[in-house]
Amino acid sequence: MLVEVALIAAIVVPVAGSPPVRAFVGALPRTARLGLILFFGLVVYGHLADSPYRTFPFVVWWMYGVEKSPHVVEYERYTGLTSMGHEELLDPQRLFPSLGQNRISVALREALHHVDGGSRDRERAQAFLLSLGRAHNRATSAEPLRTVIATECRVPIEDWDPGAPHSCREVLRVEIPQHGSS
Repeated sequence: MLVEVALIAAIVVPVAGSPPVRAFVGALPRTARLGLILFFGLVVYGHLADSPYRTFPFVVWWMYGVEKSPHVVEYERYTGLTSMGHEELLDPQRLFPSLGQNRISVALREALHHVDGGSRDRERAQAFLLSLGRAHNRATSAEPLRTVIATECRVPIEDWDPGAPHSCREVLRVEIPQHGSS
């Protein structure tokens, strides 16, 4: 991030210090100058921030790609539990087909990765899981789900065996309020 700040400064300082730009900005009323500075400050802050949900519409974009480990596969699994203890695998794409697989998968992944970031992020992730459980309960006549669990899994590629247990951890568990309860 320090490199990005230095590169942004290396571009902005010479441009802002040039005589035509200084003359233009100097001719603006004080409130317009403050608005211009505030706008560009928010754009840079949005660029450098971690969460696009906190800085929208000034969103994050990286100058350099972030290398993911090519030796590890990561995925999320969503499971529902009935009152009888039966486990149901939840497929967000099937439950919300109009949202498209990539859109809902990215939104769910982003929410889960920021669960520990604060109460707003946690509430957002809980709302996603609650929506999954309620959509499943509406779509099926089987026993309704009482709990939805989000699990994050990491599998080293060199150890890949579809039948072997994967390294998974429970990220979030949400109880689904039943009819007559709030």
